[in-house]
Amino acid sequence: MPPSALFIDGTSTVHRTYHPEPVRPKKPFPWAALAFWGLVVYAATGVYTVSPNERAVVRRFGRVLPEIRQPGLHFGLPWGLDRVDRVRVSEQKRVTVGGSIVDRDLGRPTDQQGAEYLTGDRNLVQLTAVVQYRIADPKAYLYHAADVPKVVADAASASLARAVSGMTVDAVLTTERPVVQQFVRDRAMMELRGYDLGVEITGVTLERAAPPREVQEAFRDVTAALEDKQRLVREAEGYAASLKPQTEGRIEQILAEATGYRESVLAKARGDTQRFESLRNELAAGRERIERRLLLQTLEEVVPRMQKVMFDDKTADRMELNVFEAQP
Repeated sequence: MPPSALFIDGTSTVHRTYHPEPVRPKKPFPWAALAFWGLVVYAATGVYTVSPNERAVVRRFGRVLPEIRQPGLHFGLPWGLDRVDRVRVSEQKRVTVGGSIVDRDLGRPTDQQGAEYLTGDRNLVQLTAVVQYRIADPKAYLYHAADVPKVVADAASASLARAVSGMTVDAVLTTERPVVQQFVRDRAMMELRGYDLGVEITGVTLERAAPPREVQEAFRDVTAALEDKQRLVREAEGYAASLKPQTEGRIEQILAEATGYRESVLAKARGDTQRFESLRNELAAGRERIERRLLLQTLEEVVPRMQKVMFDDKTADRMELNVFEAQP
């Protein structure tokens, strides 16, 4: 029976029955739903995207999968089972050989010994080069070396030392810089292929080439002298080019005069030949008359405007030719 209570109020007594509230059972915690949604969220960690300028390499249980993920949406195992490593294959990376260009531009101290190389004529030269490269094989780039930029810089530095060791210091500082850059690119690329780092060198730029600080003033004088030499050579070539048309015209004039003189000599020779041929024919017809005429022509040329007298050794009489009369 439910408990009762007695209440006395003045002259009356009231009996009331007490009914307690019923106890409601507690709802169980939704562990199953929580686990389900937790599994859904965990499975969603296996969904990932690859940007257009990226490639992704997947490690599943620590083993590298052979397929390289291309740009787009991909599905894999949840986090912890699959590890996704992304690399930017279209990005141009760069390393500096022989000191930091940023430190140099900001006036910070740099390692001068690291930038000095020995040339073929046993001179020291300070060189700073920038090597640009890109990722060609993401898997090799990620897992074949712990510090790829350092390996690239070391290969370029060794190639740079080999390049300048066969040149003179003047050639390195002035005319052979493009040759040095091309040699370093080809040689370093050959070494990196042997290491299989998955990178490709796209360019090498020799940013700085200078003698050591102690002899910079002397090298400036040498450089100025070489520039003066090149300037004088250019001026001489320009002067020669300006004289060339005039010289060619003079040559043509001399050739024309020589050709005219040759033609005149040939014409005179032909005339003399014809004259002597006619004299020979005449001489055959009348030898004494021709000899007399030739003698008179010769005398006219040798002693002009004089009276000419001929003597015969067989007679004492003189013979007056009376070809010319004596001038008063």
